[in-house]
Order: sequence, then structure tokens, then C-alpha cells
Amino acid sequence: MPQLVGREVKLYTLAQLAAGTAAAGNYNPLNYYTCTPRRRDDLVDDPLIGVAAENVMDSQAPAEDLVEGGFNLDLPLCFNQLGWMLPHLLRVEDPTGDDPYTHVFKSGAREHAGGSFAWQEGGDWRLADTVTWSSLRIGLTPERGRRQISLQGMAGDIATPATSPIGTPGTVLALNPFPSAKGCKIMADDVIMANVMGGDITLSRTLAPFHGAWSPNRVAQEFTPNVNTSILSNLQFRVVNNVWYDVARAKTPQDIKLVFETDASNSLTIAMPASRFVPTERPVEGEGLRTESYQVRSEVTDTAAAATFTLINGIAAYPGETE
Repeated sequence: MPQLVGREVKLYTLAQLAAGTAAAGNYNPLNYYTCTPRRRDDLVDDPLIGVAAENVMDSQAPAEDLVEGGFNLDLPLCFNQLGWMLPHLLRVEDPTGDDPYTHVFKSGAREHAGGSFAWQEGGDWRLADTVTWSSLRIGLTPERGRRQISLQGMAGDIATPATSPIGTPGTVLALNPFPSAKGCKIMADDVIMANVMGGDITLSRTLAPFHGAWSPNRVAQEFTPNVNTSILSNLQFRVVNNVWYDVARAKTPQDIKLVFETDASNSLTIAMPASRFVPTERPVEGEGLRTESYQVRSEVTDTAAAATFTLINGIAAYPGETE
């Protein structure tokens, strides 16, 4: 038999109605680069005294542990398909507009129903339920190829259903990616920041798995975000003056926006209205051109979330796109 190859593994997703229960319905096909499911169903030592054994020195039969599930995904920054991912990380507002439509997602989510992801392995189905993202990373530096997004998260379980769980799959949404070579429009107070070479942004948080007192499958039924979501950007500059050095030393909040845009109808803007540069000293690394790097921390204010993601595209609404 031929060896299995990654290109033949089609991935499908659908938003869940409730945490702990896999989505039922017609799933959506998804374009992606890598998919890393994780399921740890460990065995633990059970040092029970009084068990009949040939000797008293060898390990005894183990007991079962809790099941731990996870799901990581690398996919293109596609203005059409990204809307399926963000509700498992951010708060969701109702979409507005009329082709193009505006979809708004904000940091600070307190709960998620999660999403289900299904794929086949050698003819057998796999189904990850209650996928909830713990981190998102996007690069900002101009590079070859398409801009990618990396997501890491938790999953309730990865089951092996006897029949297809995906219903009648919809038509894959048109691939509408952002070219990586364009980098990102990085703005402060709505003005493009000069001399930025690139960097990245990472949103990360701690998820607490909830295991109910009755858990026949030994899996978590829900993942609850803890407080203090971290939104950190790393920016690299070429050194031509002391503008950003002085901004960092002042520690005053800056209104930062990251804009990925192909045209007025297709864009993703990440607005972080209160972002502080962390001061650092510049190294001198030889006799050549000098650069400097700053970490930027984004924080909540009395009127705005630490980060607001505004997605503009031709998709009227996504499943799960309600408050």
C-alpha cells in the first residue's frame, strides 16, 4: 500500500452550540498548512497493597489517567476563512455592513463553546471537539509566500467516530490570502511608523480545563480562560534617530494598529489603543548597521479592549458569530 501523505488530509470545521458536545451539521472545508492534534491518555502507577504478584519488586498493573487533548493549526491569513477561527479565541459582535461586511472580535472573552475539527486518517475519521485557542501568533515582517497564522489550543477529546461526522460539507470558501511579502502596515496614532523592519504579535492566555464531578470519558468538558490575557508585539527598527527610544523610556500608552489589507473590501485590522513600549538599551553589535528591538505590551482601558480584530470581507456571517 502507498504511504500516506499530508496533502490528502482534508480538514473540516464547524462551531459548536455548547462546550463538551461536538458540532452536528454540515462542516466547512478549511485550507491549512499543518494540523497537530494531541491526545494524551496516560497510565499512572497504582501502588495497591495486597495484590497477588509473583514478586513484590516489579511494577503492578496501572490505573487510567485523565485524558488531555490539544489542537494546533497553521493556516494562511485568509480574509474569508479566518472568521471560522476567531470566535474560539475572542469575544464576538454581530456583523454589520452589506458586502463588504464588517466582523468585529475583541479580546477579553470569558467563555467559549469551542469548535469541532474533523479529518480522515487512512479511511478512519477523527473528530476533535471543544477546540479553544490559547494563543495566536502573526508575523509582521515581509517574507516570501503567504502570510500565516499560528494557533495553539486545547481540545476536549479526539474521538474516532464510526461514520463521517461532517454531514454534507459546504463549498470551500474562496482562498483570499494576504501576501506575506507585503509585511504589515504598522501604525501609531493612525500614522505609519517609520523605520520598522518587522516583528510579530502574540495573543496568549491560560485555559483552565473543567472536569465535571461525573466524567465517564475522563475528558475536560470546557476550557475557561483565566485573567490577564497577554498581548505582546515585538517590533524591530533600523536605528536612524531616538524617536522610539524616547517613546519607550517615557512608557506612555501608544495607539497602535496593525493593518493587513489587499483593498478596501478585504482586510484585517488589529487595534491596540493602549500599548506601551518596554524600554531597553541598544546594543552595538559590530561596526555595521544598527538595529533595535522593543517589546510592546497592550492593555485594557476603561472604554476599549486590549485588542480589537476587525475583519472586512464578502462573507455575511459565520456560524457562532453572535455574542
